[in-house]
This record gives sequence, C-alpha cells and structure tokens, in this order.
Amino acid sequence: MAANTVYMRIRAVVSAIALITLTACTSGPTGGGDDVDGVDPDPYTQKIATCLSPEDAPHTGEPLDGEAGPARTADGESGVSYRAYPDPWRPFVLDWKTQELGLSFHSGQMLEAEVGVDGTPNWAVIGSTRMPTNVGDAVVTDLACLGALVVADIIDMTGYESGAASTDVLRQELRTIDGRPAWLNLSRYHVIDERFSSRSELQGTLLIDGDKGAAIVFVTVPGVRDDLDGVIDEVFASVRVP
Repeated sequence: MAANTVYMRIRAVVSAIALITLTACTSGPTGGGDDVDGVDPDPYTQKIATCLSPEDAPHTGEPLDGEAGPARTADGESGVSYRAYPDPWRPFVLDWKTQELGLSFHSGQMLEAEVGVDGTPNWAVIGSTRMPTNVGDAVVTDLACLGALVVADIIDMTGYESGAASTDVLRQELRTIDGRPAWLNLSRYHVIDERFSSRSELQGTLLIDGDKGAAIVFVTVPGVRDDLDGVIDEVFASVRVP
C-alpha cells in the first residue's frame, strides 16, 4: 500500500468492485436506495442496506484457527485480537480512512516494503477496524456481501498512481472463528507505478460477526516482499474474539 507524506491517493477501482461484488454478493437487495423504516438513511446505511436479504444468508464454515503467536495486537474497537510481529514491523500510524464506507483503521502494524524513486514509502500493512451492521431495526448478516463492499473499498485506496489495473480473486470462503461466523477473501491486484518495483499486491480481508458489528482484519503485502505473503494466513489463523 503506497502512501506519500501528505495523503493517500484515491483511485476508482471499477473493475475490482464489479468482479468482487458479482462473486460474493449473490443475494438480491431488498433495501438498497430505499428508505429504511420510513427514515431517509445516511449514505453508509444506504450502502450496507444493499446487503439486506429476506432470509438469513448462509454463514457457517470450517473453523479457522491456528497458533496465537507470542505477541498480540488487541483491538478494543473491533473486539478482536491477532498476532503481532517484532521489528521491522512497527505500530500502524497511518491516518487511513476508506472513501466509500468511511472505515477508519487505527490498530495494527506496518512494515516498509520498499521506497519509491521519489522517496514515497510502500507499506505492508496489518490492520483492523469494525463496521456497524444495523439498518434501522434490521441487522445485515450477509458477511459475504458486506465483505465485497469492504474489499473493493480497501483496494480503492491502493496509493499507486494507476490504482488497481486488475484484480484476481484467489479465494473466498465462509469460516468460523471462536464459534462466530466469518468470511475470508484473498485477492491479488495488479498495479503499474514506475516509482516502485512492485507490480501487484496480495491482500487478505477477514470479516467476523461480532458484538460490535462486523470486525474487519486485513493484511496487504506489496509484491516486492512476497516473502511475507504467509503473514496473511498466519494473522487470520491467529484471530481471537475475547
């Protein structure tokens, strides 16, 4: 994830949104664009309302568990904890907020994967946050549909000059973490930015049905540091819901 010292570049990723949404959001919307309970919803609620379904979406899968790791990142906002890594990983300090859903990431870690020819750092990132899932009196339970919105929004903030030229969805699956429904996505998006050696990033996104809405854990690794790709599975397998 590339960033300069002033701001994150925002690029539309229409192809990524279309591909991921068609893959993950298979149930028809019931409330998208309409008022919820007679109240004009805010833009965020309008977006997640497209994931409302007349019936509960299937959300059970194989348990996802593994080694907790010797150190942990505890995110009180999202209600989850996950593995933390020693130096050269450092605490996540980027001021990072997605464009469409307005998701703010404050917890996690970052590692400088490379530095562009103009001095811009390109980061590998482990981050987490939460997203509300209430639409009026209803609760969105379709984690796959919510996840498609989240993945597209995160990829939309790549920071590369060309944005994401194309995206390959490598894996999508329903899982269970500490008895709670979860959804996992693994994607590789391809980029063209002459400042960097990386020509792609591997990104994993995990949503967990929690007490505070949906907890989100994501990991992204620039292609120049593909030796770190295994961190994605390690972090996801270490997630715990206290």
